[in-house]
Amino acid sequence: MSYKKKFINAGLLTAVVSLLIAGSAFAKTTTSIQATIESHIKVIKDGQELTLRNEQGKKVEPVMIEGSVYVPLRAISETVGWEVDWDNSVKSITLTEPDSGIDPNQPLNPVEPPVRPISLVDFPGTIDSKLLLSTVQSDLQIGTVSFAQGGILKGKSARTTIDFGGESFDTLNLFMGVKKTAPTSIKNSPTNVNEPVEVRFLEIDGKKEISFFTTNIRPTDGVKKFTVDLKGKKKIRIAITSDLTDTQLILGDPMFE
Repeated sequence: MSYKKKFINAGLLTAVVSLLIAGSAFAKTTTSIQATIESHIKVIKDGQELTLRNEQGKKVEPVMIEGSVYVPLRAISETVGWEVDWDNSVKSITLTEPDSGIDPNQPLNPVEPPVRPISLVDFPGTIDSKLLLSTVQSDLQIGTVSFAQGGILKGKSARTTIDFGGESFDTLNLFMGVKKTAPTSIKNSPTNVNEPVEVRFLEIDGKKEISFFTTNIRPTDGVKKFTVDLKGKKKIRIAITSDLTDTQLILGDPMFE
């Protein structure tokens, strides 16, 4: 196999580069170089061999200078989509990368927002430990009705805090029901056991708590469906008030949207 090899004697290195880039620009220097045109050297991008051409469309070849391979800047740049501008007045080259449509300030692998609606057990924010999360249907059963996921708030005067953690939601759709067990001394007093439990939703704004949703639920009510407006809320608290210590508020299938 024979290779086409030509020797170039030039008065300046930048003249060679400029000829390959602009075709007509020469720079001043006192350095002399010797280069060979290496027509057998291939330039490959993503498995495809590139054909390098100058501004006039003529095919150009890589050159070898002192053991290093040089390729024409304009030819290689425009082949991969970059723009090349030669300013003869100041002897400068400007390369411009094509607009990829990607914001350089954004992470390369941005975190995808959670798919709405979001269940309570998949909630991306913070829920304090006073609210027991569960996917056990027997935990979340009121009478003959049970739920696939939800939470349980226990106590005579219990509170739990839900911090949205930067997320924003429009509504919370859920079922609620209460279970109460009277102490042995008053078990024969059904009126006491069936006293309503107050359920209150409060917005936390700094040190202030602002009530924005309140309802009363009796054990005999079974389960009720509610839609709670969360627009503009960042952190909320759910509080219950009961006459009996052994009280449970069941939050059935809560979904944030």
